[in-house]
Amino acid sequence: MTLDELPTFIVSDLEGDRAVGSFSEPRWVGERHIACVVVEGKRFVWGRLAQVNMEGGTLAFVPDRVDDLRYFNCGRSYPRLDGYWGELAELVLDSSKRWKEHRFAPVDAVQFPIDGGRMLGKISGDIPADGTVVQGGWDHEHCEICWATISPVDDPIGMFSEPDQWVCCNCYQRFIVPQSLGFIVDGQ
Repeated sequence: MTLDELPTFIVSDLEGDRAVGSFSEPRWVGERHIACVVVEGKRFVWGRLAQVNMEGGTLAFVPDRVDDLRYFNCGRSYPRLDGYWGELAELVLDSSKRWKEHRFAPVDAVQFPIDGGRMLGKISGDIPADGTVVQGGWDHEHCEICWATISPVDDPIGMFSEPDQWVCCNCYQRFIVPQSLGFIVDGQ
């Protein structure tokens, strides 16, 4: 799947803090839904849908940053995704990312109490006063695309990109190398 095969948002007007227009199909459309619209140069503009009229096939897109409206032109059609698929599409299409094959190894984690249990997280910066260091406690990662486990027990080799993103080797070859959005079809 490519950007050209995605549902679209067709801009008819720019009004204040929003772009107003119509949608090509109802997939991923709903009032206040998180959405992204892909504009020139594979730039992802994030925002929310508003004024959704399912029967009339119209909506408004309110970008998170009002100055992003400069990327929209009346009469143009733009690929549109929801928040979930949009995050993954942005990851796959970001040619500035530098992916490297990497062997996963457990790292220390911090554990802290929460109501009725505990929470474990990677150590990033100072350890909270109520936190306890767990040696090698962060023992796996998940592929950002298919959620496969990358660990010494399951599959220790994955593709890594700064600051902290992992994909399995299969998804890297299937989606990132060819910049394919085929995972959207796989996931529906």
